[in-house]
Amino acid sequence: MESAIESAPELARTKHAAGHLFDESRSPMFDHISEVATLVKEQGGTDAMIAAAWLHDVVEDTDVTLEQVGEWFGSTVRELVDGLTDPDEFASMPLELRKRAQAERIRHLSDGVKRIKLCDQLSNARRVLDKPPVDWAEDLQWTQIEGARAITLECRGLWPALDERFDAVYAAARLRFLGTSS
Repeated sequence: MESAIESAPELARTKHAAGHLFDESRSPMFDHISEVATLVKEQGGTDAMIAAAWLHDVVEDTDVTLEQVGEWFGSTVRELVDGLTDPDEFASMPLELRKRAQAERIRHLSDGVKRIKLCDQLSNARRVLDKPPVDWAEDLQWTQIEGARAITLECRGLWPALDERFDAVYAAARLRFLGTSS
């Protein structure tokens, strides 16, 4: 039987292959997921955390359920993915409120979930800054980055090197959108 860390990327690749695109260059969503998993691995995340990073969007964006994640990858990966998956009621919220709700929710979750979420938000913010979705006005881009900052503030101190990387992205975004870096 394959380990979770070996089979999670394949499930993510398969499930996110059907037209899931992330940014203006029409890059596949899998590129974002791969970046998040790579960040977790580079920071020394556990095998379960790396597998959960590969699967962090699979329940929200595909037909895979949390129950299936647990069955296929075990309870530890399931718990991590559950913490990374927005509750259903978040879907109908405007972006600013959804980001606030995500920040409040992450505050009460495990350090493992927070570490993966930090990687996810760093990736999201970089992508919005470098290659924003074509249909997002600048105010929506800024709202996304501000929301990512609120979430990452709840995760600070767990992986200081990533805190610094996020801070650099945030400073660049402030300069672009507000004309100031502080």
